[in-house]
Amino acid sequence: MAKIQSLEEILLRPVHWTPALPAELQQVGATDLLIPLGLDFESYGTARMMARDARTARRIIGQIDPPVGGTGGLVLLENLPFGVVAELDAAGLSVHTVDECAVSADIDILRQAWCLTHAIWPELSSSVEQLVRCVHLVEAPSPEVDCSFSRPDLPFSVFLSIPDHGSHARVERVAEALAHETMHLQLSLLERRLQFIEPDRPDAASFSPWRNCERNVQGVLHALYVFVVVQRMWQLAVDSPPRGLDQKFAEARVRTVRDEVEGAEILLGSSGLTKEGRQFVRQLLALGCSPPSDPQGTH
Repeated sequence: MAKIQSLEEILLRPVHWTPALPAELQQVGATDLLIPLGLDFESYGTARMMARDARTARRIIGQIDPPVGGTGGLVLLENLPFGVVAELDAAGLSVHTVDECAVSADIDILRQAWCLTHAIWPELSSSVEQLVRCVHLVEAPSPEVDCSFSRPDLPFSVFLSIPDHGSHARVERVAEALAHETMHLQLSLLERRLQFIEPDRPDAASFSPWRNCERNVQGVLHALYVFVVVQRMWQLAVDSPPRGLDQKFAEARVRTVRDEVEGAEILLGSSGLTKEGRQFVRQLLALGCSPPSDPQGTH
C-alpha cells in the first residue's frame, strides 16, 4: 500500500490533499475495517457494516454516476432494513426509506450537487469518489434546515437530507452536506494513522462556535477541519463561479463560516491536543481566517 503523505505534509497543507491521498485513505479504511469482515470497497454496504456480516443483503435502489472528468466509481443509494432504521431512529437519527418509484428525483439532485462540487474543486470531488460508497437519505426537522451525519465505524457511508423541491439554493445545500460528511470520513481515516488527540485525555473539552457550548476536543477539531474545507469550497466558487451557482448563497456561507472558524481559535489552548494536533489546528486556522483575496491553500 502506498504511504499516506508524511505528517509534515499533512500539517503544512491540511486541507490540500494530493490527488493520491483519497485513494490511500480508501485503502486504510479497507485494511482496518472491511477486510476483516470479508468486504472491499466495491462490496461495501452500510447494512453489511452495521451487521458486521458480508452476507447481509444490500438494498441498492439507485446509483449516482461520477461527474464528467472524474476517475472514481459509482455512489450507491442504499435503503436500510427496518431493524437498522429502527436502531438509528432510537439514536435520534431519522433515516427514511426511499420510494423506489420516485428515486430518480433524489438521484438527480445528488448528481447535480456532486457535479457542482467537481466544477468548484476537483480535488474535493475526488475525495467523494474515493470515500463515499453509500448514501442514505434522512428527514430534516424543517424545510429550510439541513441534516447530515456520518460515523467513523461506517467509513464509506454518508447520511443527508434533500431540501424540498423549490427550496432556496437546493443544489448548493446538498453539495455542502456531501462535502461536509466526506470530510468527516476523510479526517476519521487520517486519524487512524496520525495522532492529533492525546490518548490519555479523551474527555478533554473545548468551546465549539458551531454548537455554542463545550464539546470534546476531537469533535471541535472535526468541525474546524470540515468547515475550513467548506469555506474554501465556497470561496473558490465565489472567485470563479460555475454556471448556475447561487452566488449570494456562496458569499453568505463564506462570511458565516469564516466567523465561526475564527471563534475556534480557543481550541489551541486545549490540553487534549498532541503537539501535532496543535500544529494541525494552527494551519487550519491560518487557512480559515485568511483574507478572501489570499490564494493560500486554494490550489
